[in-house]
Amino acid sequence: MSMHEKSFALPARPALADREALVGFLNTAQDVPVRIAAGALRRHDTLTYQILLAATRDRLPRGLPTTIELPAKLARDMVQLGISASQLEWEIAA
Repeated sequence: MSMHEKSFALPARPALADREALVGFLNTAQDVPVRIAAGALRRHDTLTYQILLAATRDRLPRGLPTTIELPAKLARDMVQLGISASQLEWEIAA
């Protein structure tokens, strides 16, 4: 198993095709840490959050981190939505 991190970038407003590409990426990166660059997101996208939460729940027990880079405002808003950093590991995007 390679421990090289793989990355995926989300656009500002993910469409269905972007979410399908995210799921495909996560399916092909099942044995490596992943980083999702979501710094371009401008508004909440609950379907994308659900995909990321499910991936994190699946990967964390296997010691595989799923790190999401979020804009500071969305990271603060996630807490208000009841999503903690322990459920979804995020970093503030530069």
